[in-house]
Amino acid sequence: MPKVFVIREIELRSDADPNEYERFCRDNLKPELILDGWTFHLLRGDRGRRDGKYAWLVEVESTDARDRYFPAMDQPSVEMARGWEEHPEMLVPFVPGTFVEASDATDYLDISD
Repeated sequence: MPKVFVIREIELRSDADPNEYERFCRDNLKPELILDGWTFHLLRGDRGRRDGKYAWLVEVESTDARDRYFPAMDQPSVEMARGWEEHPEMLVPFVPGTFVEASDATDYLDISD
């Protein structure tokens, strides 16, 4: 079963402080402690079209591990919805109106093998 990489491009609000966003994410967001088989990476563009902008790279061990929490795109499972209720800080870096204006996500399957 292939590994899944989720790339979520983040657009900070014009009034959001990038340092505060980074600090919040480092200090408060540890979703891999809750989601089995998932690893999260906060990225900041260094060159190119998205220089200075943010993205999340999420590595998921398999499509089954992804579908356990998100059976369809942007459709959380009951287990995931319950996790958000218990840990609402997990949503803050992604929800428009907090730090971000918008985000866009794409799931990629690792087909290199």
